[in-house]
Amino acid sequence: MDELRLPKPKCLIVDDLRENIIALESLLKDENLQIVSATSGIEALNLLLEHDFALTLVDVQMPEMDGFELAEIMRSTGKTRGIPLIFVTASSADAHRVFQGYEKGAVDFLQKPLSPQIVLSKVRIFLELYNQKAVLEQKLRKIEETENYLQQALKSRDEFLSICSHELKTPLTSLKMQIQITNRIREKKGDEIAFSTNNMNKFLTHADRSVERIIHLVEDMLDISRITTGRLSLNLEQVDLKDLICDVVDRFQPYMEMAGCEVFINAEDDVIGLWDKFRIEQVITNFLINVSKYAQEAPVEITVKKDNQFAFLEVKDNGPGISEENLKRIFERFERAIKNKSVTGLGLGLYISREIVELHHGTISAESTLGKGTTFCVKLPLI
Repeated sequence: MDELRLPKPKCLIVDDLRENIIALESLLKDENLQIVSATSGIEALNLLLEHDFALTLVDVQMPEMDGFELAEIMRSTGKTRGIPLIFVTASSADAHRVFQGYEKGAVDFLQKPLSPQIVLSKVRIFLELYNQKAVLEQKLRKIEETENYLQQALKSRDEFLSICSHELKTPLTSLKMQIQITNRIREKKGDEIAFSTNNMNKFLTHADRSVERIIHLVEDMLDISRITTGRLSLNLEQVDLKDLICDVVDRFQPYMEMAGCEVFINAEDDVIGLWDKFRIEQVITNFLINVSKYAQEAPVEITVKKDNQFAFLEVKDNGPGISEENLKRIFERFERAIKNKSVTGLGLGLYISREIVELHHGTISAESTLGKGTTFCVKLPLI
């Protein structure tokens, strides 16, 4: 039970005589419970609404509201209906009175003068029942949490497979069409025309784009698997952030030109940290891919700077911007800044980027204004 961290059970003692309360408290002091007391039925009702009790010990004879009246109110209220109630009485336990007590909802009677052994025995029985109930409730909650997690996992899996199959099908279909077109030209016009320099250049360009897209999708899928299983690791080395930015932008220049995005770099020298070069390059690449998709025909500004402890990377586009609602979810799995079927991808780039940055003990965030663009900010520790 200790492993489940059960809450300490509470016992309510209700008696109009303080000395009787003190006597019961003294008797129960060594039990693993928290004792709360009340000297009237009204005070007891307030405490019953405020706390969750494992057991109540109620004196029958009290002014204003006796124990039977208190029991009747307890049994008529949802919150207190299930609390075990033991009557403590100095009156003779005649059959009519006992029947009346049970009819009001009592589970037992204690006759004064009290026998310590009998009191402790009865209290321990109900405490054990309360603890067993608490254990069952905790186990049920854990089962429900596990079930919800598994349902969410299945939902994520199905969504992931659906998106993957769709995204992989598109470049494969394009590649297959290029092969079919080449074969038809070959059948109708012969090898010389089908494999002419012009046709081969077109074929290779389309094929290269399709294969590159498939590779990117597969890499994203592998990274998600590594993240899920906790196997995404870092190969740390000294990296000059300015040099890395310039290298990535240079390689992506043709893609950015196709998107109509002119890239401006404003980077401080000697922004050097102990990072995973490949993974940081992956983050920068994801930013540029997003810009080429969502902020076409607009300039892009990349800023690199540092202070004594951190390096800062900012990528600002001048595109349509992202709404506040969408901005909250863009770093989650399978999410895109804009729900647009013409935009391809698994919706994993920013999620993977966040995992990579956080694995470096850094932070990643985004700010956006509709009509003015979006700025992605990465902060990485220099040491």
